[in-house]
Amino acid sequence: MIFTDEFFALNSNFPNDNIVQLVDSNTYRNVNFKKVTQWYDNTVMDDSKTDGVIYRKKGNDYYVRISSNENEYLEKDTMAEMKSLSNTEVLLLKMKVYKGVRLSGYYIKGDTPDPIHYYVSDSTEPDDDGSLVTVGTIRLFHQFIKEVDVVYFGAKQDGTTNNTPIFQRAANLKLPLSIRNVNSDSYYKFFGKVTLYHSAIGHGLPKLKVTEEINSKSITELGYFTYSIFYITKKTSKEYIEISGLHLDGSWDGITNESEQQALIGIQSSNNIKIFKNRMENVLGDCIQLLHTENKHSQEYNKDIHIYDNVLLNPRRSNVAVISGIDIIIERNHMEKANDFVAPIDLEMDPWITPGLMMRNIFVDKNYVYAPACNHAISCLGVLDGVKGISITNNTLICSENRDGHAINLVAGYGIIEDVYCFNNKVKCGSVLNATGFYRVKNLTLQKTSPVERDGEYILAEVGWASDVKIINNYSKVDIPGEQNIICGGHKTANVIIEGNKLESVQYRNIFLVAQNDNVIIQNNDLKFKHHSIDTDPYIHEDELNGNDDSLKVPYCNNVRISTNIFKSTDPLQVAFRAAIENITGFDFANDNILINVLGTVSNEDMISISGSHTTATRKYHGFLGEVRFNRDNKLFEVFKELNNWQTI
Repeated sequence: MIFTDEFFALNSNFPNDNIVQLVDSNTYRNVNFKKVTQWYDNTVMDDSKTDGVIYRKKGNDYYVRISSNENEYLEKDTMAEMKSLSNTEVLLLKMKVYKGVRLSGYYIKGDTPDPIHYYVSDSTEPDDDGSLVTVGTIRLFHQFIKEVDVVYFGAKQDGTTNNTPIFQRAANLKLPLSIRNVNSDSYYKFFGKVTLYHSAIGHGLPKLKVTEEINSKSITELGYFTYSIFYITKKTSKEYIEISGLHLDGSWDGITNESEQQALIGIQSSNNIKIFKNRMENVLGDCIQLLHTENKHSQEYNKDIHIYDNVLLNPRRSNVAVISGIDIIIERNHMEKANDFVAPIDLEMDPWITPGLMMRNIFVDKNYVYAPACNHAISCLGVLDGVKGISITNNTLICSENRDGHAINLVAGYGIIEDVYCFNNKVKCGSVLNATGFYRVKNLTLQKTSPVERDGEYILAEVGWASDVKIINNYSKVDIPGEQNIICGGHKTANVIIEGNKLESVQYRNIFLVAQNDNVIIQNNDLKFKHHSIDTDPYIHEDELNGNDDSLKVPYCNNVRISTNIFKSTDPLQVAFRAAIENITGFDFANDNILINVLGTVSNEDMISISGSHTTATRKYHGFLGEVRFNRDNKLFEVFKELNNWQTI
């Protein structure tokens, strides 16, 4: 039995055979050496290439240790161990004595789903501490194929570790991220956003949380999306990216208002993304924001974004904000919002003067929206290039029950809003629909609205500066002095159908046609009221009276047909229709209306060509409640004297 130290000693007398069988002086294991003249890389052997373990010298001859480990892996328990390979281990890997390194954990053995294998690589890419690692004079590479679990890159769910750079290195592989809930008592902490190039899938609803430092940052430190969690930009490929199964927490304390742009998920000028089955909360901005790039060479909108089955809670700004998008589906989400800033669902361009932003085919379906302190549940202010195609269906919409609380707020302040369909929504609010704006609302349907609570009360619709409007088969009850179920008119409002609605105004009127209306059909409605049921008013807004467009200064109510309605007055001596506007042409009060406790069909002696089964009541602008309005500012009833002149009774 000859030991290695004896054989390779300077004064060794053992013969220099071509192959020798020895015993390792350190491990006492049998080892074999063979005589060589070349190093593993086929260069000529010299003394500089000996290492005292693998390559050794005896006299003038060189020997290499013959390994029995070929096609086996060098076993390491942690990333730190792998990064600390000995020179001998590095050499054995270079020599391919070992096939590679088998790594069984990152921080401790077993903290990764499975062991993975690393191989010697000639890559020149930078280290990422996960798939590519430099160890001494070699680089070790693991090829992730279908997905990458973030723990292989060192992610820690400990509430302390900064996971932003770790997640980013994993995301840079452009494979789906797998994020497991390995510590349900803690969370993955983030100090900045991670740009995604593929999906991010949670398992067991792991919590990802922004640092609490966000609440002490100034507006200059926060920036745009600085403290978001996930960010996708300019993704225009056809395959879908998915973000699902995650609990995202923005750490907003509910007080800080230094920013409104720290969305938990920000999507910029991208296509084909699904966000589903997540829980998002406490964000200094929006839970989800779909925005645009400010680059004329890039797509200025998002397309085919599907947001569904999420729980979205307590944003400072919106639960979902669409700044620019086409074919956006928002469905079956549970949304709660505690403050009165912006709206839970915000369809709003930003900045206002940017051309190229798109708002097309937005579908909002089967969502539960609870925002009792907020003025709007859904709000759209228009875009420069116009909004076209908004479908709001089958939702429960709860917002402020104050006078300005609109479940659906459509104000065409920055571009036309057209093709809006609102169907089968349950509401709890002050007013269901507000549709107006300088650029007009066109082709609007409000249908089958009902209250969340059995006896819920709300104004149904306030429509002006609009055309092609259908208000059909809705329910509305209002019990407020001076308020009505429907207000319609102003700025050339035209082509309005009010049909099949059940309307009750406990203290006032049902339908108020104000200033300018053309082609209005009111039919098949069940109308219960205290004073006149349908009313006109010549009021013209001061801005229009002082403006340059003379066509807006003259009130009119033309081509109004009232038929097959049931009028139910709760007080005697009321009228079904009051005409306070003198410029009325083409009026038809049909014989098929049913009048209950109603004195006459029309009150205004200037009316001509009246068709109806009841005689016209000859009362004009004074002394009769039909010519009285309720002033919401001073809380008093006023009598009409002349155009834009009402005086307190």
